[in-house]
Amino acid sequence: MLEQSAIVSGLRGGISVPLEDMPLDAAIKDKISKNLVRLIQADPMKGEALLEGLLETLSDLQKKNTKLEEMALTDSLTGAYNRRHFDNIMQEIDSERVRHERKKTGKHYMLLVDLDDFKFINDTYGHAAGDAALQHIAGILSKLTRKTDSICRFGGDEFVGVLYDTTLEGAIRKIDAIDKEINTSFMVWNDVRIPVRASIGSAEMDDNCVSADVLKRVDAQLYESKKAKAKRKAR
Repeated sequence: MLEQSAIVSGLRGGISVPLEDMPLDAAIKDKISKNLVRLIQADPMKGEALLEGLLETLSDLQKKNTKLEEMALTDSLTGAYNRRHFDNIMQEIDSERVRHERKKTGKHYMLLVDLDDFKFINDTYGHAAGDAALQHIAGILSKLTRKTDSICRFGGDEFVGVLYDTTLEGAIRKIDAIDKEINTSFMVWNDVRIPVRASIGSAEMDDNCVSADVLKRVDAQLYESKKAKAKRKAR
């Protein structure tokens, strides 16, 4: 009698199927188990073929579900994660378990990247050029961060990132590298070199903080960065 897995002996080498890993509810899993046992007992060869086909179908479904989940959490224009994904990881970071883990590992740091003169690019070169500028920034952020970090399009012309498990020195080096790369970069649009610039705010996510408070501090630092740039331009 099979309950959570179908183990078939006497076939070619034996087959073990972990039904608990299949994306099905308990009632359907139980029904599959019972029907497979009956079929295998009656005709082992036919039962094996059916079992292999079932596993292949479920494997395809799992791959498609994974792809759909990725699409639901990805910004279609830039390829970065979207706001929904950012909200999810902020809930995770705010959990007591993750706060405890942060005390044993490195700190997390948040950065907020806001394109400068984005309206000028859109108005001068068109919205397609504005889209290209967003993709340009997303590419730099992806290149200069680790796969374990999270870069999300926060909305409009803003990106938010979380640098996981790093030191203050490591975070400063990374953010400085991002700042330098972006603010010396150009994109080519219709044979015209367009400077793409951005302002950046950042803050440590300390053990007792919640993400909303960190976001406020990062946003305030970003505002100060933009204000300093405006003063330099006015001189």
